[in-house]
Amino acid sequence: MATWNTLLKSRFTALTVAFLLTTLSGCGSESDDTAAAVTPPPPSSTTPPPSTTPPIDPEVETHITGSVGDGPIIGARVRVLANTGLLLSESTSGSTADYDVRIKTQGKHYALTIRADQGTDLVTGLAPDFELVAVLHSPSNRTVKNLNPFSTLIFEAARMNGGVSNETVTAASHAVVTRYGFGLDTAVIADPVETPITDENIHMIVRSSETLGEMIRRTRDAMTATGSTMDGDAIMQALASDLIDGWIDGMGGLESRSRIAAVANVASAAVLLETMSNELRVYDVNATDAMDQAVRQVRPNADPDASVSTLPIPATAFVQASRLLRAAQQINNDPAIAAAISVMDAAAPGTSPVDLAAQLPADLQTALRQATLDTAYAPEAQVDAINAQARVAAPQEPTPEPTPEPTPEPTPEPTPEPTPEPDPEPTPEPDPEPTPEPDPEPTPEPEPDPEPIPDPVPVNQAPQISGTPATTELQVNDGWNFTPNASDPEGDPLTFSVTGKPRWMSLNASNGHLQGTPGVGDVGTTGPITISVTDGEYTVSLPAFTLTVLAPPPVTGSATLSWAPPTERVDGSAMGTVASYKIYYSLNGSQLDQVITLPGGTTSHQIQDLGQGTWYFAVTAICADGLESTKSAVVSKTIQ
Repeated sequence: MATWNTLLKSRFTALTVAFLLTTLSGCGSESDDTAAAVTPPPPSSTTPPPSTTPPIDPEVETHITGSVGDGPIIGARVRVLANTGLLLSESTSGSTADYDVRIKTQGKHYALTIRADQGTDLVTGLAPDFELVAVLHSPSNRTVKNLNPFSTLIFEAARMNGGVSNETVTAASHAVVTRYGFGLDTAVIADPVETPITDENIHMIVRSSETLGEMIRRTRDAMTATGSTMDGDAIMQALASDLIDGWIDGMGGLESRSRIAAVANVASAAVLLETMSNELRVYDVNATDAMDQAVRQVRPNADPDASVSTLPIPATAFVQASRLLRAAQQINNDPAIAAAISVMDAAAPGTSPVDLAAQLPADLQTALRQATLDTAYAPEAQVDAINAQARVAAPQEPTPEPTPEPTPEPTPEPTPEPTPEPDPEPTPEPDPEPTPEPDPEPTPEPEPDPEPIPDPVPVNQAPQISGTPATTELQVNDGWNFTPNASDPEGDPLTFSVTGKPRWMSLNASNGHLQGTPGVGDVGTTGPITISVTDGEYTVSLPAFTLTVLAPPPVTGSATLSWAPPTERVDGSAMGTVASYKIYYSLNGSQLDQVITLPGGTTSHQIQDLGQGTWYFAVTAICADGLESTKSAVVSKTIQ
């Protein structure tokens, strides 16, 4: 039996292309077939004519460095563009997820925009989900401009708020860092854009940036579920436009959308609570270990005992979480969300994620993930309620006015004692007046009946669905069925739907019953399969699952062959001793290529484990001197 060994080689050729930007100055002349008149030069003057040479705009070199990523991104394409869109530089982020460029250009090209895309996110192992942006206002000998989700929100919000300036950038930075910091501690990283990323603060920027990035992804995915085609860049643009008033509330710039804002606020609650309890799931996988591994790769000299899982939680994270959990309550009044709000309001800044996780309800993340999806389908009134709650800052106690000191009263001058008058003669007392009769008490008017209290307007609640298939593996030709349990608090009629189902499965939309029988052509795994139910307003779903159809076991059988020993040779002489027999067989009657050798004296043999099909057999005898007879007549047996 031959063995083939295949050696696969991958060749990666680095191709460097140098782009030369050359400015050409053209010279032109006009020709004419006629003679040109000669104009004499003007008379000389002691006052030279004014110069028409434009002022010189010298080129200035600027050195820009920074980190790239939500998770660190290596191999990212980093482009620097002038304010006209002219490409000034293109490079890539290195193995430490940093970039370092020197730009020599004129001042008129500022502000410069720095954009990063492509490459590999070390946390997800994929290309970035959206472009990262930063802006440099003016030339600088050396400046830091980190490219991350924070920088993108800040500079895009500033650009949409009348243009990038010190004032608009400062306002946007304050809103993002204080209200949407996702665990960023300004005591460690004062500015996510301009603070150099070091071995000491790398864990902080990776954790908070990855959390903000995951919010963008979940907002995109929830909107996609409604039929939207928005990608991560479009979601980022809508939120940046919304932030020009300092809040994500659907009331900002022209590109803001109230539904995107509401989904982003609820998704923010989900990802922030996951991060605060070391459970941040990126593409549905806990990313804690992946973030630590990424840090070790780009900062190998960082403290080996440091981890994103041990970073203390700053006060701003608790404020943000409490506010956004209350926003999520507007769509899902789950007791787990209410319990989490109480934990947020009572927690002390600096609490560790491990300690906080022990206080949170076990089913909190399930409730928040469902709330995120429900928000994408929510009616406008609920969308507005979510956004209104999401911009309510924590109340602050008013500073009491100081109590003024009382002004002392002036001490009065002593009054001189009057000269005593002689006592007058006593006046006789008059007769007393008769006591008048009291007026009768008026009869009180009866109080009006109170206004009837109107019945509260009923609030529709989402339906509930539960259940797990009894099996997710089955054989070919085995029947499979599953019916989820579903109910609606108001008794509304329910309609079921399913996505990702295999072709052999059917759904009863009125009760959610799934059934079917796979055939041989359906072997393999299908999914994710998601069963959903709606009351016409809210849609809820079971966790997705997969179904695996196993190939049927091979059909096997056996064949028993028997024969009489030969007694003579071909020439008619006595046979003598038979040394051995050979059985030849295969599924091809003209090519019996499988052989079994048996000792002489054997007159029957059973061949087992024969697969499905028609098998052909023949027998030969070998005498003591090694001569082999011709094959016997071929016989066959069919295994079904």
